[in-house]
Parts: sequence; structure tokens; C-alpha cells
Amino acid sequence: MPLPVSAYANNLALVPPAAPKGGAARKAAAMPEAHAQLVVKRAVDRANAILDRLEARSAEIAKEQKRLAKRKAAALAKYERCEDRVITLMQDAGLASCAGIFNSFRLQNAPVALEIVDQSLIPAAFFRTPKAPSAEVDKVALKLALAQNDELDPASFGVRLTSKTSLIRT
Repeated sequence: MPLPVSAYANNLALVPPAAPKGGAARKAAAMPEAHAQLVVKRAVDRANAILDRLEARSAEIAKEQKRLAKRKAAALAKYERCEDRVITLMQDAGLASCAGIFNSFRLQNAPVALEIVDQSLIPAAFFRTPKAPSAEVDKVALKLALAQNDELDPASFGVRLTSKTSLIRT
């Protein structure tokens, strides 16, 4: 992927310098062809050095992004473990809320979610057909049908009703 051209790199155009005027014109006319080629070669080398530095900087940034992504994943995993531990301790103690000096915790059940265990057992009425050719389970309709009719067994439809407890920080 080519890097964007900076204003500095634009100044190092690979075009020989403009023809001088006046007395310098006579000097330029006397300048041997080899010298003019050397000027162009130096410009090429300067532009190449700039591109090398920019490419190296881009590689360093990509490496740093990978390192930071690993640190972020580790920090999020630690956060989740700590949150799960607080939830477990509060549930074991039978506490719905717990107050500190400056902060407090409160346990709140999330709405019941539908987890599909065996899709082949779900009736066709609970599938929705998107524009793509594959059929998809309409979880909202199936969850509503199970909630309205207590006689229906979720296992017979190949689903399980789950609920997660989350920690609300105030």
C-alpha cells in the first residue's frame, strides 16, 4: 500500500532542477551531463530514504497496535474476571446491592435471552427468510411464543432460555 505523499516529499521531485537564468545559465550549459545525472540520482536517493523511514515508521506503528491490542484483551479479561468475582461474592452473600463510601454495586438480571441448542427442532414458523437464500431463526418471535405459552417446552424447540446477571456501577 503506497503511503501518502507529504509536502516535503513533493519537494524532492524526480525532475532535474529548473534551468538557471542569467550568468548561471552559461554555467548550467557548461555543466556536464554526468553532473546533471548525479543531481537526479541524489534526488532519487533522498526520496528513497524518506520512503524507507516512512515505511519503517508504519511498521513500528503496526507492531505497537498489535502489542496494544494484546494489552487491551488482557485488561478486558481481567475486568471480566473481577466483575464475575464481585457478582459471585454478592450472590453468595445474598446481597442485591452493596454500598461503599463513594461507590456502590447493584445486581440486576438481564432480560432473558434465547440460546439455540438444536436448530433442526425449531418449527418453520419461527424462521425468517432474509434477502440472502439462507433461512434464519426469528429469535424474537420464538422467545415471545415461549413466554406467552407456559406449556411449551423450550427443549422441544431446540432452544434454552438463559439470563445473565450484570453488575451496575454507580
